[in-house]
Formats: sequence, C-alpha cells, structure tokens
Amino acid sequence: MNADALSDLVLLLACTASAWLFGAGRPAWRGGMLLLGLAAAAGVLRYSGVDWALGPHRFMSLLAACVAFLLMLTALRWPEAPLAKRPTAVGRFVVLVGGFGVAVSQMGAPLWAQVVPGVSAMVIAWTMLERRSVPGVLGSAALLGSFAVAALAPNDTVLAGLFNKTQALHYLLALAVVALGAAAGAIRRA
Repeated sequence: MNADALSDLVLLLACTASAWLFGAGRPAWRGGMLLLGLAAAAGVLRYSGVDWALGPHRFMSLLAACVAFLLMLTALRWPEAPLAKRPTAVGRFVVLVGGFGVAVSQMGAPLWAQVVPGVSAMVIAWTMLERRSVPGVLGSAALLGSFAVAALAPNDTVLAGLFNKTQALHYLLALAVVALGAAAGAIRRA
C-alpha cells in the first residue's frame, strides 16, 4: 500500500468512525459519511494499483462533492429538518440532487462540483462559529483547509515537508469529518 492509498484508508476509517459514533439518529450525517467513505474506498483501490477503480473513484468523488457536503451542512445547521432526520429523505436527496450535480458537472458546468462543497463548507464554518463549538471550528478549519489544498496547491508540491496534495487533502478531510462529527453529536445532546 502506497502513501496515497494509506491516506484514503485513513479517510475511509474516519468516515466510518464518524458515522458510527456521531450519526445515530442523524441520517443526513450518515449519508454524507457513506458517500465520502465510498469515494475513499474506491480511492484505496485506485491508489493501490487496481486499474478498474479509477472510474468508480472519480464518480464517487464527484457525487460526494455534489451532495455529501450538503448533507453534512443540513445535519449541522438544521438538525431538526426532515432531511436531517429521515433516511428516505436522504435517499431521495442523494438521487435527485446528486444526480443533478453530476449531470451539470459533466454537461458544461464543471465548477458546480467545486462551488457546492465550497459554499457548504463556508456555511458549516459560520454555523460552528455561531454555536461556539470548539470541535466544530477545528473541523471547519480542516474542511476549508482541504478545499484550499485541492484548489491552490500544485500537483507536485510537498506540504509541510510530509504530504503531497492528495495525501494532505485526505488527511484534512479525515480530521474534518471526525471533528465535525463530534460537533454534530454535541448538537444532538444540546
């Protein structure tokens, strides 16, 4: 297993832990973690040299970009909304909004898959600041940092002298989903 596959495995484990520990009674949170986790699982295979995994990894990453961050936002910002609480609503949302997002991204608006998660991350950060949630602010910073790395870092750069762009993105997302999951758990208890 190479370093890129390991970073995707860490992200997969973080999504699994976050869904398990903090997703009880929160279908929107679990749905977002499932989509990110599936993308990470396909990434483990892709970066491990499994040729056929490139397509599924790209598709799941695109689908997660179009809908997973919106589900995370819903679970954190509007925890009592039907979308946050009903598994069937989450399923319909994934099919309709995710399908729309993938189609729009592939048919001439490729920035859609960057704008939707970016705006979602900014609203998540705003929500965590409003709630004065320490893990939420930490998770939001990691989430925004992961998007900054994806958008601004050149492909051949080594960040912090340790990680390439792909690894930094995965590790920051892993930190974000665990910290934001802890914030989601605290919101539920409040």
